[in-house]
Amino acid sequence: MIAVRERGRAALLGLAGEIVDSGERRGRPLSRGEEAVVVELVKKAQLLEHEIKRLQLDQRWVIPLKHDEADET
Repeated sequence: MIAVRERGRAALLGLAGEIVDSGERRGRPLSRGEEAVVVELVKKAQLLEHEIKRLQLDQRWVIPLKHDEADET
């Protein structure tokens, strides 16, 4: 599940980067619409980053519990 979220985050940031790069190639600032899209993509990527960190923390708690259960049997 973490890997899927990481790929999604990378795709969002990649798309935002492509929009910014295309604006730079044109030699003019992004339009308001393009800026809004980039901001929204980055916000979504940040949300995924927070979710990834939470999942990683959850995973650290689950792994030791599984080892403890195996030791008890």
